[in-house]
Amino acid sequence: MKKPRLRALAGALLLTALAGCSTGQAAGPPPRRPPQDPATMSTPAAIQGDPYVAAIKQFHQLGLKVWADSDLVGRWLDGRAAFHQALVRDAQLARLPGVVGVKVADELGYNDGLDTPQQVQRFLDATAKGLHALAPHTQVLVDMVVPDLGCLPWLASQLPQAGQCAEQERSSYPAATMAAVDGYLASGDIDQLDLSTGLRDPDEYSSWGIDVDQAQREAWAEVHRRGWQNEVTLQARHAMAHPGDFPGDAATAWADVNTYVRIPFQEGAADVQVWAWRQEYDGQTVRLMNPGLRSNPLWQALLAARRMGVTMSTTFTPSAMEVSLPTDARTIATVFKGVYVAAGTG
Repeated sequence: MKKPRLRALAGALLLTALAGCSTGQAAGPPPRRPPQDPATMSTPAAIQGDPYVAAIKQFHQLGLKVWADSDLVGRWLDGRAAFHQALVRDAQLARLPGVVGVKVADELGYNDGLDTPQQVQRFLDATAKGLHALAPHTQVLVDMVVPDLGCLPWLASQLPQAGQCAEQERSSYPAATMAAVDGYLASGDIDQLDLSTGLRDPDEYSSWGIDVDQAQREAWAEVHRRGWQNEVTLQARHAMAHPGDFPGDAATAWADVNTYVRIPFQEGAADVQVWAWRQEYDGQTVRLMNPGLRSNPLWQALLAARRMGVTMSTTFTPSAMEVSLPTDARTIATVFKGVYVAAGTG
């Protein structure tokens, strides 16, 4: 780690980074004061009153494992100054009590502007080096969907459709293939991978002669054959939030939780990240419970998985609470053991 070079750059850019750290947006000209070294400054004092920090503190007090949730790909593509500003912010949060590390990418290499494995690797190298220079002991987490994994190409001799499916997905997403992930994990830049196995629609699998649960188990078996569990901590991930009231019944809810939560945990995932507690997405509000913290079949299925010993986490944004920080946090803690708190980097 080349701390002197990064610290020199930090002195020139820190005021810009701190100007928007409470919301992730510009907050006007920075105050005129001497620049500080971000690696030695007092983090709590620097971001006192920050709602993101308040959320982290609340979840830590409840005993949940906390990650700072940031997507640095856009900042990296925007250039050196924007990237460093976000790194400083993430490092501030990473040094707070209870924070395990920083999620630095969302669906890395999948429609995010990084189109080749080489480009992704440059991003990972820069991110790991920069973040560790500012917060040496923090962990780096990456979120990925791997479409060719869900095609089950190793079964092509039994399932002819699998090979064609994988070929198409590798052509469409060359930076998010199994082979590309092999390289990213071998680089040592990633401590934890939140993995979506890229499962196909259940009807498509049915036409192949298998079901979606079989496909999920096959995908996780391939992950272990490739040895990814030896390189990083492996977790699963799946989006389950919905607009309005949950649209299905108990059987529908349990089928989804079984496929995307229980089976990955049984197959070796250390945790399953369930997106999202409550979030503004695509022009509407999506959530896991029904509006007003009303239970629904999905929430009951997640509670059942918790009682079975499945370890789960979710994502939380302070600007998208259902009732209040204390109430939302206590409800989250009834199902989840971990939470990804938005970092406020935009």
